[in-house]
Amino acid sequence: DEKPFLPPDGNRTQIAAPQNPIQDANPPFPVLTGTVDMAPIAYVFNGSTSPTAVTTSSVTLNSAGTLVSYGLQSNNNFFFEGPNTITTITPGSSTPVSAGNDGIIAWGRWIGGVTSEGQNLGSSGPFHYVTGLPVPKGTMPTSGSASYSAMGATASCASICSTAAVTGSTLSVNFGTNQGAFTLGMLVDNKASNGGGSLNLNGTQFEGSGSISGQGGSFYVNGMGNFHGAGAVRAGMAYGLQAYEGYGSISGVIAYKQTSITPGTETLPLTLPKK
Repeated sequence: DEKPFLPPDGNRTQIAAPQNPIQDANPPFPVLTGTVDMAPIAYVFNGSTSPTAVTTSSVTLNSAGTLVSYGLQSNNNFFFEGPNTITTITPGSSTPVSAGNDGIIAWGRWIGGVTSEGQNLGSSGPFHYVTGLPVPKGTMPTSGSASYSAMGATASCASICSTAAVTGSTLSVNFGTNQGAFTLGMLVDNKASNGGGSLNLNGTQFEGSGSISGQGGSFYVNGMGNFHGAGAVRAGMAYGLQAYEGYGSISGVIAYKQTSITPGTETLPLTLPKK
């Protein structure tokens, strides 16, 4: 029945913070999950020097943000009339592994096992992918320029090396001329090779070609990619490296974040004054 008693400020007892405080359940950054309609995807199989970039019917990412299926559309009619056929591709018995996901773009690999389309990743090596949100209609820049830097990547060797890793990559694009350039640095068996090449843009897609060289070896570089998110704030590229001499290749994907943009003069619709 006694009334609460508070001692003077100087005598208050400070409660110590717990040694292992419980963190919020929410992750510190957003993760892209669920089904994304008309999502672009760029992918390459280990050993391939011809990467692919397409727009899917949809991609599905699990609660961890890892790709678990994508749909490819094809039209059976020669004159492109009639319904499309959608083929849904899943990991099958292979294991999906996420390499990164920031809520706009996601990248990773499928490793081991056999995919639903019969690709034996256990013998051929990983399937690499980068996908994400499409660029909303009307937000793709048509003038100005932008720069991008790599925020994550995957790499794997086919017969030419034991290990490979991307050490850095950038994109610089001019949306008005649909041209650009890229740089690429690789560690091949812990030896560096660097270089780059040119880019050609086609809407929300792009392709690149060039070369790298150094103590890690000399390679031709082929790349195919897509822009992602409102205003093309992200980009993803699948790449294949072919050795100058002999057999062997390196393949993987790179995810990019827009680091700077120089706005252009967009053509605005003409509005006539009301009478």
